[in-house]
Amino acid sequence: MTAKPRGWYRAAATLGVVALMAPSTALAGTPVDRLPDLQMARLSEFRIEVQQDPDRTLLRFSAVIQNKGKGPLVIRGERDCTSLASCPEMTTSQRIKRSDGSFRSVRSEGMARYDVKDGHNHWHIMDFETYELIPMDVPPEEAVERITGSKVGFCFFDTEPVDLSLPYSPDYRVFEEAGCGVSTTTRIRVGLSVGWGDRYSWFLPRQWINVTNVPQGRYLVCATSDAFGQWLERRDDNNQSWTEIELYQGQERMAVRVIGDGKSSCEERLSLPQEADWRADLPRAQAIPYGGPLPGHHVRHGPSVRARGSVAPV
Repeated sequence: MTAKPRGWYRAAATLGVVALMAPSTALAGTPVDRLPDLQMARLSEFRIEVQQDPDRTLLRFSAVIQNKGKGPLVIRGERDCTSLASCPEMTTSQRIKRSDGSFRSVRSEGMARYDVKDGHNHWHIMDFETYELIPMDVPPEEAVERITGSKVGFCFFDTEPVDLSLPYSPDYRVFEEAGCGVSTTTRIRVGLSVGWGDRYSWFLPRQWINVTNVPQGRYLVCATSDAFGQWLERRDDNNQSWTEIELYQGQERMAVRVIGDGKSSCEERLSLPQEADWRADLPRAQAIPYGGPLPGHHVRHGPSVRARGSVAPV
């Protein structure tokens, strides 16, 4: 991915606010968009897992992406054939619910992929949520580049209510895992209802950041929903949550403690200069043939089959 110029996120967010304000100026009686509002809840259940085969140390945690907007997030994916070898990806569009109950469709730059190395036999929306481990006080001689999470694609749906008091929030699950399809599916429909969230628990496949050989110190774990602005939302300035942690040497191995967390901008938490933008270098999922290796540093629906090793909670 070609890095975007510094400040692109703020510019995009500003443009997004202007664009999303437009419906409010519509003539009386004209239907307006009821847009979703994707947010990351505070991460939880941090722990260190030491695996023996392969030999590596993983930082694990649970994450919930939630919709607190005025309408559901509805994504449709489609491809031209049933073969994963010939058609390994789907193009996507967003279905936006309107105040009169109708929907309109908007083509997205997002994509869906079947094979993301998590062992789940369904399609995944790429770059739906992202995780980063960012050094805060590591000595310069030991500094490491920020490390991205291993989970790059998500089959999301209504797994748990987060705020059913919100207007237009259903009191029942609308979207289910079946919407993510199977290997021969040519069309999928996935979504997240207003007031509902999708939980991805710490023990599930690829829900980790590889911290093998990462030095001790304080780090910011930054979780971002829709980091690349692929979906229309009511707001783009509330998509992040952060957790400040410390990696330290325990009695026998690395351990982790949580120092604090919040739902504000990770950039503000890092106290970067106004013109700085650490998201400019955030890697985006790349197109790969079916069965090929995933790019990246290291890159449900029930407990995973774990490698031999041990897990240490906080």
